[in-house]
Amino acid sequence: MRSRRPRFAVLGCGNGGQALAADIALKEFSVNIGTLPEFAERLQPICRQGGISVSGPLGERFAAPDLVTSNVADLVRDVDVVFIAAPAYRNELLTKAIAPHLIDGQYVVFLSHFGALGFGALLRQMGITTPAIPVECLSLPYAARLTGPASVKIYSVRKSLPVAALPAGRTEDFLGTVSVVFPQMTAVESVLFTSLNNVGPAMHAPLLLLNAARVENTAGKGWNLYAEGFTGAVGRVALQVERERSALAGFLRVENYSLTSSLRHLVRGETVTGESLSQAVRASPIFTNPEVDNPESLKDRFITESVPFGLVPWASLADMYSIPVPVIKSLIHLASTINEVDYFKEGLTVEKLGLSGLGPAELRERVR
Repeated sequence: MRSRRPRFAVLGCGNGGQALAADIALKEFSVNIGTLPEFAERLQPICRQGGISVSGPLGERFAAPDLVTSNVADLVRDVDVVFIAAPAYRNELLTKAIAPHLIDGQYVVFLSHFGALGFGALLRQMGITTPAIPVECLSLPYAARLTGPASVKIYSVRKSLPVAALPAGRTEDFLGTVSVVFPQMTAVESVLFTSLNNVGPAMHAPLLLLNAARVENTAGKGWNLYAEGFTGAVGRVALQVERERSALAGFLRVENYSLTSSLRHLVRGETVTGESLSQAVRASPIFTNPEVDNPESLKDRFITESVPFGLVPWASLADMYSIPVPVIKSLIHLASTINEVDYFKEGLTVEKLGLSGLGPAELRERVR
């Protein structure tokens, strides 16, 4: 596969999926975009228009994928890299759909939230031994939103995007495949880095849960969640989640890419407090962009993704190693009560990830 230009597929046609497909197509590389048959109607605007309209840093342009399809076998055939561009709660459904069609050497890329480890565990449960290689990014390469049918606006492009393959020994080969399209992708030690260092759960869950009443009363309309809702109190909770997450990462000897380090361009000074974090976030034009809609309900992915696929696996790992994470667990309990869902039961756990009983050294060896 390395002897030719890489070919891509994007499974998912929301904000991230359309941004990925458009970016790849505009760089003149082959890309397919698709979804499952039950969501096929979401592809119709792209089919009618013949592609995707793009605005933002890439310019006002039009991108035409090679194939738009709800046939997953056609979607992944003869491609080198498959992006799973969907919320983490769709990973299992999408993995089960494409797994029978994957071949040796293909890369399947997830967007953090223990996607790579979940992929491996699910394939083992399914009895599938095809050596497709899961890869995990710390996040999407962009901040993007759909602005209409088959129309996406990219607000910013990450200058550096940590990635790791599972096993980590395949990371450099993956980067050798995709660097012509995604030069900002950089290797990190393992998928433990990308899953333990996602700042989303530390910010999203406290922010939405502590603004629950206002979201319910307004359906997210008429105000800005970050500009008005990320108060000093929210900042203090987010920082405590960070301390608990950092303790887990430190115990596992995983490099710590903390919330404050990831926002170092915003937060000034040596000591970060809830108030200084609040001031920095509320002053950020990226976070407070008025063009980006607020969550309309408490069943938004700020909770339905960040809690069961971020906070729950962190808490489950912490329990396995007897590391106290009281604020993380409190947020999980609160989210479970509000949405009447037992996220401890429904979320990712060490048992579901196939990690139960592994010591720290064994876990590091599992991903190496």
